[in-house]
Amino acid sequence: MTGLYVQAAHHAVLPTRDDRHPPRPRFVEYQADLHRMAGVVLDEATLTRGDQYTFVDLADALADRTGPGLFRDLGVLVTSYWTPEFDPDVSAFGPYLHHRHRLDCTSFDLVDQGSISPALALLVLCDFLRAGPADRDGLLLSVEQTTVPAPVGAHFPGPSRSTTGAVRIGRRPAGTEILTVTALGEPAVLGDDGDLSRLVARWCAEYDVDPAELTVRVNRATFLYRRWAYAYGPDSWPCRVEFLPPERTCTGLFRWLGAESTTPAGGYVAYVEEDVESLSAAVVLTRAVTP
Repeated sequence: MTGLYVQAAHHAVLPTRDDRHPPRPRFVEYQADLHRMAGVVLDEATLTRGDQYTFVDLADALADRTGPGLFRDLGVLVTSYWTPEFDPDVSAFGPYLHHRHRLDCTSFDLVDQGSISPALALLVLCDFLRAGPADRDGLLLSVEQTTVPAPVGAHFPGPSRSTTGAVRIGRRPAGTEILTVTALGEPAVLGDDGDLSRLVARWCAEYDVDPAELTVRVNRATFLYRRWAYAYGPDSWPCRVEFLPPERTCTGLFRWLGAESTTPAGGYVAYVEEDVESLSAAVVLTRAVTP
């Protein structure tokens, strides 16, 4: 299998904003129509909560921080997000990035998979890169904002901060190798694959990993963790466990991929993502290497 490595990883939290402004009538009408088609009533008060960032605001903020190198010489760009865009000026987010950064690569979105959309997009990106030419990198860019249109009384479990993240993947050896991304739908999570101890054993066998060299990063508040803890107890785990912050976000993946560069060479990390609104999950298995 072709090796793929994290060339760069970025995660940014945008400042909160208190200067709310009314959304344009066209956006309100559009959201009201969407909710009516779903048989619910839009709570217009949700449109003036949160930070009111657009996807363009978020992506531009990240691009300004990282510089132009993030988008240079790409073979593929994948965009992914969880929450809907607030009152956008452009009709399509991906083509905007193509235009602004003068890209000549393939691009597509991976959405409608809840808060694990970026992790699943990473799976697709890695498969795409392994099947294509070796001379160009792929970039995954994800955004989420906190102004989420919702029905009356919905209490949507949205993100508490507006964030953005990007990871550039290529074949040049670097500090973190992505070994595999495993997608688990709800039936899999409820079945044998939802038993983290079985998953750990399978990874260790497939990649010849000593469990003592593996760290599993998981959120305590997830079904996967609770099932593991209930069945085995904290003293029976064959590997090290680190707990992720109990936050509702789709961009934590980028923060932790960036942190993998600090993992001692030879160490393995399994990053477990579980969807905020369902039992679907994704797991990213990485290995720290010496470039």
